Amino acid sequence: MGFALVATALFPAAAALSVQAPARRRLDGPLTCPTSVCDFICEPSECTLPSCTTLCSECCSPAATPPPPAPPPPAPPAGSPRYVACGRTGRCDESDRWAALSEKHEVRCCSDSRIDGWKKKDGCSVWSESDDDEMGGECHHNKNFAQASTICEDAGARLCTRAELQGNCARGSGCGHDRDLIWSGTESEAAVPPPSSAAPPPPVATATDGAQVQTGPRSSAAMTLGHRGPTTWRPTALTSA
Repeated sequence: MGFALVATALFPAAAALSVQAPARRRLDGPLTCPTSVCDFICEPSECTLPSCTTLCSECCSPAATPPPPAPPPPAPPAGSPRYVACGRTGRCDESDRWAALSEKHEVRCCSDSRIDGWKKKDGCSVWSESDDDEMGGECHHNKNFAQASTICEDAGARLCTRAELQGNCARGSGCGHDRDLIWSGTESEAAVPPPSSAAPPPPVATATDGAQVQTGPRSSAAMTLGHRGPTTWRPTALTSA
């Protein structure tokens, strides 16, 4: 007893801590903190006490929940097909057709106004080129539609139209593309649904005695049923229903 009084007199700060320090609670399981894992924790209101701050004080506050990952960017729209046509009519092994924007074809450009060095064919209202300085001074092979369109825009021109290509307005403009399919800027029209292949039902006429008679070719079922049922097969003079 005397020893305790002496200790209190000599070390008052330690005595105060021994009285104020709360009992640490053991958790049901370890608590994962931002920098460590704690088996004990103090109440949040007691985090300023020395006995708590020295033992994984970051456990007094839950770790911040990381933000959810950003959703992936939406896929670009597929876009309508564009027409590709032979660089010179009748010279290509492939037929002119509609092409998906991701396909790779050759590039020729058309301009509605004169550009030095570009060619204008008789009967055409545009100037065309394949490899002039405005196009980087080089041929452009195997480009998708976006690449082809950018090449012509950077040259101060545009992709030729379907009519211009098929009218040979870009023929002979270089790079051997007279035998290649060339991108045009002509966009596909809306697809027309194919006609229905289902055959229409045979017409029904009315006999002179008022009975309904099927006028189409006889089916095996009708031949089997004979005169039974509301519809009858028989050689009867017909009038329009």
